Amino acid sequence: MEARDARVVHVATAPNETFAMMWRDILRDAGIVALVKGGGAGYSFGHNLLNEQYIMVRDDQAEQARQILADLDETDGLVLWETS
Repeated sequence: MEARDARVVHVATAPNETFAMMWRDILRDAGIVALVKGGGAGYSFGHNLLNEQYIMVRDDQAEQARQILADLDETDGLVLWETS
């Protein structure tokens, strides 16, 4: 599958923007194309660093991304709110 044909899927929900950016950078360092999409209550009314954030990746890299984030949770004590 070429990158331009890949769907983007949700792999995790970070509790805030700080965790989201850290997780995004960890995934990118592993060669995974990742982006952060803001969410949570009130997000549509403006940017809020305390809102939950959605980690999105290409569907062909989703399983690898989930595993990397799960490994972080186990080894570094970084609790994932939700992985899908």
